[in-house]
Amino acid sequence: MLQINAYLIHCLLTNGWDGVAIETNGTFNTCPLVYETRTYGWGEHRLWITVSPKEGGTWISKTYVNEVKLVVEDESNDGWLMERMLETEELDHVQRFLQPCFYAESTERTNRARQKAIDLVMEFAHRGWRLSFQAHRFLGLQ
Repeated sequence: MLQINAYLIHCLLTNGWDGVAIETNGTFNTCPLVYETRTYGWGEHRLWITVSPKEGGTWISKTYVNEVKLVVEDESNDGWLMERMLETEELDHVQRFLQPCFYAESTERTNRARQKAIDLVMEFAHRGWRLSFQAHRFLGLQ
């Protein structure tokens, strides 16, 4: 398993990359990474961190994150989802997305999750929540 670190990011940015985007489930503490990248002198503006926490997982990456994506299931994760939404709203300057779960085996479940995500975004848009889709899944692309 590859574990991202400041040296890898430094190598990418000094060899032609304009920026680096990282997606984590939140169990990876991004604070030391951000601190280390500042010591290289290229600043965190070239580093984008997305956290997509999983239900039941420990979420420790709350202190430095650019974007949070929460997966909306068709049922069962309502309490967990609302807790994560409230936690995320406490963070400054974070883009917030709700993304419906895609169920390859069930169009009905996918449709319920999509409608639930849309309803939540309509209800909480004034608090900064937006809708996100994995377009390739809904277009049937692998």
